Amino acid sequence: MIIHSFLECKEYNFAGKTIIPFCTFATAAYETLNDITNATPNSEHLAGLGTRGSQNSYRQVVESWLDRIGISDIVSGINGVTVNKTNDSKAYTLSGMMAADIDKAERGVYIVGGKKVMKR
Repeated sequence: MIIHSFLECKEYNFAGKTIIPFCTFATAAYETLNDITNATPNSEHLAGLGTRGSQNSYRQVVESWLDRIGISDIVSGINGVTVNKTNDSKAYTLSGMMAADIDKAERGVYIVGGKKVMKR
């Protein structure tokens, strides 16, 4: 549902952008991949990938997929994340940019205190 909320947010304009659907799933990947494609009709879409879970064994599957869609040379991985636990109310966009204090932020999805928060 977080992806649906993100794609429905009017402040993001995906027209003319290249969308590469990717998801993990428990039941049917094609539903989520199709939902992403259908929510961005004015975008170019590369072949998506759905995987069941997040095990290390999927590394080769993902690397092969990145090669197949021609972007393996421009993708870099995240090797680790450090969480700074604070009690401040600063809101960060999903791309990691500081937005504002959550009370002053516009509607949307943010990271606050290390957790995803939807401001309505």
